[in-house]
Amino acid sequence: MTSPFFYLTCAWVLASGIQYTIAQSTSPDFDPQYAQHLQTKLNQLGVSGNFAGGLTAAVLVPGQGIWTGTWGRSALNTPVTPQMRFGMASNSKAIVAGLILKLRDEGLLDLNDPISDYLPPHPHIAPQITIRQLLEHTSGLFDYINQWSSATQAAYSANPNRIWTYEDLLATVGPPVAPPNTGYSYSNTNYLLLGRIAEVAAQQPIHQLLHSRIFMPLGLQMAYPPGDDVYAAPYSNLWNSAGTTTTLTHGASYGFLTFPSTAGAVWSTAYDMVRWYDALFGHWWLSPESRRALTDNDGYIAYGLGIRMRNERGRSIYYHAGAWGFRSFMLHDPSTGISLCIAANQQGMSVSSAGYELFSEVLNRLPTPSCDIAIFNMEPNGTKCAPGVSPFITLQNRGAATVYQVQVAMGVQGVWQDTVGISLAEGLAPGALRTIPLSIDLGNADGHKRQWQVLVTSMDPPDVMPANNYRSAFYQLDSPETARASFSEDFETSHQATGSLISLQANNALDWRITRFAGHETPGHSLARINYYDANEGSRYVLDLPLIRVQSANTELSFSYAHAFYPGAAQEVLRGYITTQCSSPQYNALFELSGSQLATAPATTAVFLPNANQWRRYVVNLGAYAGEDVRIRLELENQYGNMTYLDDIRIQQQTTATSEEPDYKQVSVWPVPASTHFTVVSKPDFRIAHLILTDGMGKQIFEQHYSDGTTAPLQVNRGNLPAGCYFLDIRSTSGLRIIRRVVFQ
Repeated sequence: MTSPFFYLTCAWVLASGIQYTIAQSTSPDFDPQYAQHLQTKLNQLGVSGNFAGGLTAAVLVPGQGIWTGTWGRSALNTPVTPQMRFGMASNSKAIVAGLILKLRDEGLLDLNDPISDYLPPHPHIAPQITIRQLLEHTSGLFDYINQWSSATQAAYSANPNRIWTYEDLLATVGPPVAPPNTGYSYSNTNYLLLGRIAEVAAQQPIHQLLHSRIFMPLGLQMAYPPGDDVYAAPYSNLWNSAGTTTTLTHGASYGFLTFPSTAGAVWSTAYDMVRWYDALFGHWWLSPESRRALTDNDGYIAYGLGIRMRNERGRSIYYHAGAWGFRSFMLHDPSTGISLCIAANQQGMSVSSAGYELFSEVLNRLPTPSCDIAIFNMEPNGTKCAPGVSPFITLQNRGAATVYQVQVAMGVQGVWQDTVGISLAEGLAPGALRTIPLSIDLGNADGHKRQWQVLVTSMDPPDVMPANNYRSAFYQLDSPETARASFSEDFETSHQATGSLISLQANNALDWRITRFAGHETPGHSLARINYYDANEGSRYVLDLPLIRVQSANTELSFSYAHAFYPGAAQEVLRGYITTQCSSPQYNALFELSGSQLATAPATTAVFLPNANQWRRYVVNLGAYAGEDVRIRLELENQYGNMTYLDDIRIQQQTTATSEEPDYKQVSVWPVPASTHFTVVSKPDFRIAHLILTDGMGKQIFEQHYSDGTTAPLQVNRGNLPAGCYFLDIRSTSGLRIIRRVVFQ
């Protein structure tokens, strides 16, 4: 069948109303009041930021078009205009990454190719480094800009008009900071080399490549690559950190222009840059495989290919900042399709915080779209008990018009099964939610993890903001026949982001992901969560384990973990939950790790990467659920702290029991549930020496010792305890231990 993204692409092109012309001004159909709010905000940012120069900004909003705004001056008595090109600095990296991915789609290179296939030997550049490692900054290479030697600095300062060639810049590269593929280290040298690799692969100079593969096809009229005369009018002059102008004129300052090369020498307007981000993250310019490569990231690194990931303002966004004289900041919000660019012509003045503030204004003042349907929820998501799992989606109308008809494509494991039209009868009114059952083959209850996806391909009336029309979720259908007696996950052989565990997050760039840079046993892999770049405090990241049959009182859940807090920040909490219910489960607390229990290393402002001594093992006895099938859920509460790692998750029966009869049958506790009290009765060969009652969070409520042991019935009164689930730790004189779950109703 035709890919459903064909319909989405058509809907986007027709609905966006964005005209790609030479004009660099606000789109004619952009809401004028909305535009005024954005300009007012930009003015406030310019004044409050004490910029001596000026700002240029653009925002692409699906259904509205593009807004452009400026504040301040390019030079004395010369205001900034939207047509002026600014230096984009490191925002050039996404353009180079996009070029590499485009050449990959053309079959001219592969991301796993060693760079020795394209570049001659260099004493400080390991030949086995791959193109992918250059793109994601895991090559370990010396950074020729941020680590420049005194000799390089002297040569740069001696001749401001020097045109630096690739060979000149390559000669400045010093010894590597780390072996390849051993960690993340941002290096401009990576993108210097990528420019030359692109030239060799396509047999064309880099400036011609950027024009022929990106700028011309996308109609980016004001984007200029290295090698072009960016000083051809109109361009903005630069202001130095002292607040006085630095004149950039034709035929001068070519050292400033050419030194960053393909690591940061693209000049453009904000208008063209938001159109570039719109194409880069869209569904038509790159192949699906290249799009996935662009935004994929190792669990320890919030960096894809030429872009960064961050959670901010309640969203999960892609972004990058740039600094080389000029300052720039760009972001793309995949949940709305909004792209933003803001740049300043003053060195030493960051625009990142201004970019986030402008983004908040964009979201807060966003007019209600004429038509916008979003997939609000989908089930199944997580571990489910089958049979009886009925797939459904919940649609939300976020637009102003009532919607009467939608067309939905459905698929499993990336294979689209069917596209169906769904009548909404009396219509889905603005703001309303509607749950829609779907007829899709999810597979058998065989305990295998799968992913299913849904796409709203069209609707009546047409959707003007289709970015939220796609959603996917992982699920696993279990049954008593597929319940596992044991479970093990070390993340060494898993290819999916969370291994055999299932994340309940959707469309979050900073979800749990496998990292190759940290493991309980080094070297190795583990599961990592980047709280460090997650400003959406209070977000909860949930993982489901498969259905487990607890066979005896000696069954234990265990895992290794590593965590460091960020100094002065709120602290993360790792929790475990358990349920014996398959339909509409009510989870009970199993454990909670916080504070010194969670921290395995000193607090640090650096991104935490644990060493072999900074891991801790945690064990939870599941004996209270002996003889039952259970579902276990892990949850991390983010507090904008540091990194959290999990590894070697095990559920297994310990071989400490000596009785031939299963331990959990040697003691009975009744009634369950209880009202005023419960009674504990043991077999003759199990003499009770110790009873401890705790609540679901591990707080001790009751404790009783029996010095000689007893087999007499023991009564435990409820007292003033509230209704809920409690745990009774029963220990015998011979050292056996049984944990039973009790419930007061």
